[in-house]
Amino acid sequence: PRSTLFPYTTLFRSGVGFPKTRAMTDSGELKPAWLQLIQDFPDRFLIGSDYFHGAEWQESLTPGEGKGDWTHRFLSALPPELARQVAIDNPQRIYRLPH
Repeated sequence: PRSTLFPYTTLFRSGVGFPKTRAMTDSGELKPAWLQLIQDFPDRFLIGSDYFHGAEWQESLTPGEGKGDWTHRFLSALPPELARQVAIDNPQRIYRLPH
C-alpha cells in the first residue's frame, strides 16, 4: 500500500480489511506496519462499507457480530485523534459533507 499511496496524492484508501492486506491480525490487533502507514498518511484513509443489502446488512448491525464490530475494533486500535480523522474528518473533507 505504501508504494501506491506515496506518489499519488489524490489516492485514498478504504477497506483495510481485504484478506491479503488486512490491517488487523486474526486476534484483533492492529498490525504495526498498518499503524505506521496510517500515521504517515493520516489524510488518506477512511472507513468504507458495501454492506447494505438484505440479511447480511442486518446481521452486521447485531452487537458482537459482523462488519460493524470490525470497524469498531479497528478504530479503537488507533490513537483517538487519528481514529476521528479516519472515521469523521477525512470523509467529511473528501465527500464535502457538512461539518
